[in-house]
Formats: sequence, structure tokens, C-alpha cells
Amino acid sequence: MREKNTYVIDGLGLYDVDRIEPRLSPYAQHVIDCIRAKGHGQVLNRSELIQSIDGIDYFVAPGKFRLEVELLLVVLGALVYSGELVLSVPGKDFSATELAELSARPVRDLCDFKHLKKPKDWNVPAIKAVYELLKLPPGLAVKVTQGDNSAVVELAAKLNQLESSAIIVGSYPAFRSRREWRS
Repeated sequence: MREKNTYVIDGLGLYDVDRIEPRLSPYAQHVIDCIRAKGHGQVLNRSELIQSIDGIDYFVAPGKFRLEVELLLVVLGALVYSGELVLSVPGKDFSATELAELSARPVRDLCDFKHLKKPKDWNVPAIKAVYELLKLPPGLAVKVTQGDNSAVVELAAKLNQLESSAIIVGSYPAFRSRREWRS
């Protein structure tokens, strides 16, 4: 069953080597583009994505594709997983923090979703705190929220540097267990 699921995810363009990467999917990209076209705080209603054709609901991008709603749910699930959007059904919003609950929900309930929306804004103070903790300029946190990858690259470089330092320090005898000292 797992292999079959992987084929579906890969067929939708959501799979990159060993991880889910929705931005590679033309279906996911279409949803992202539709949400981005909305103003701040506005939602993308189900009716803006779904069309009924011969009594059957489809996710349609005219001239590009037509996809069954159940397959759209796989795309939306990947977008929720990656933090790109929040899926709203009557009585509940599902974000990346509620994946277990989302996966337990009946498919029929999810097919009748109300709307999609952008996740809440960044927690800039928390991101700044991480940068400050690592003795990096806290202003880089703002760059992260603006999609500037240089701030993330700088953070990764600092973490790699710290990891290397930890490995070097950990190799000294003073940091080995007492059991190792005796042998």
C-alpha cells in the first residue's frame, strides 16, 4: 500500500527524491498562485477551484488540467504539510500542526472543504530569538519572512560551524565517559 501511495504522490509531482516537495507540482503551484492572488486576510473558496462537469466535481485549471477532488486533497494535504496553507472544513481549520487530525478525518468531509487560506504570519520575535541565541544579527529574521534565502543560508552555516565544534570538543578525552577512561 505504501508503494502505491508513493506512486500517487510522485504522479502529482509532489515527491522529490525522498521528501514531499509540493512546489514542484503544477497542481500545487496553481493552488499557491490562486491563494497569492488574494488580498491579505482573504480566503480562496472551494468554488474558486472546483467546477462541476457532468455532475462530477473537478479541480480545473482551464487549458491546463482537470483533476478529481480526491486527488486535489492529496495536493492540499501536501501543501498543509509543508506549511503553505490552512485547509478549512466546517468547524475546523487544519494547519501543519494538525496533520494527524487531518489524516483521521473522513475523505468525504475533506472533499467538501470550505476554503483555503494562508497560514498566520511569521512569529518574528521567536525567529529573532533563534538568531540572537546563535549570535547572528536578529535583523536576519525579517529577511527570512521576506523569502530571502541568504538569511537561511547564514543560519545553516552557523549551525554547521557549531556542529563541527561540538564534534571536535566531543572527541577530547575529558568529554568521554568514565568507563572509556578506565579501559
